[in-house]
Amino acid sequence: MQGGDFVFGNGSGGESVFGKKFKDERAGLALKHDRAGLLSMGNSGKNSNTSQFFVTLDAVSPKCDGKHVIFGEVISGMEVVRAAEERCATTGEGGGEPSVPVTIVDCGAYVPLATPGAGFWYDRPDAESYAGTTPEFVIRPRVGILAPNGNVVERFSRALGEHASILLPVAVDVAEGSDGEEVVRSVMEALEKFALDVVVAAPACSELLKLMSVPSSWKDAAEKFNGTFVLPKRQDVFIEAKPVEALSAILSKSWVGTRPGWLLSASFR
Repeated sequence: MQGGDFVFGNGSGGESVFGKKFKDERAGLALKHDRAGLLSMGNSGKNSNTSQFFVTLDAVSPKCDGKHVIFGEVISGMEVVRAAEERCATTGEGGGEPSVPVTIVDCGAYVPLATPGAGFWYDRPDAESYAGTTPEFVIRPRVGILAPNGNVVERFSRALGEHASILLPVAVDVAEGSDGEEVVRSVMEALEKFALDVVVAAPACSELLKLMSVPSSWKDAAEKFNGTFVLPKRQDVFIEAKPVEALSAILSKSWVGTRPGWLLSASFR
């Protein structure tokens, strides 16, 4: 899925802060397009990068290797990319313009722990505004779920509904007596790269929470705020709750739900 041509809007234009075009970066050019969600530069040949970019939709795209510079990866919001892929079938054979508009309405630098990872814009009625509304960003916490089986995962999903993005639902087979090392590894890996905000565990999986802690990347990110942001405590990130209690627990106990100035979707219930 390609975009970034803000000059002509048809894939034939594009500019950059370096001028019309800029050279390929060797490090990104050496990387492989080996999974979906990679962010790579669109170009018209060697050393012809502009503002155009694309997100890989296929698990493997070898035809792009050595030709396009990879410079990022989707760490949150892949469901939005998939929705665009499913609902915006291209016209004609071999691709083309999407059948419905796909628009980037806001952009900027992603600052870990300061930039919300998921959510939507809401036009709040405002009588004092000339337009009659004031746009506000409503946050959907990105949640990892630990449950003893698939049925409980589904109960968490129904309880949280549209108010949270469940990005890592894990059904732990407690009956097997597993030590949970793989579960802990996958959860901590997602937290380490800021792909999750909160981890909620069913009471039956509470022992696994004791094996997890706030990752070092969060500590490093918090230090960059020079004291203006307090690193979330362990109990603010890892929460034990039953499915029916999950949403209220996220609102009242998590660092996302209690952070000043952040408006959560669940607040509109």
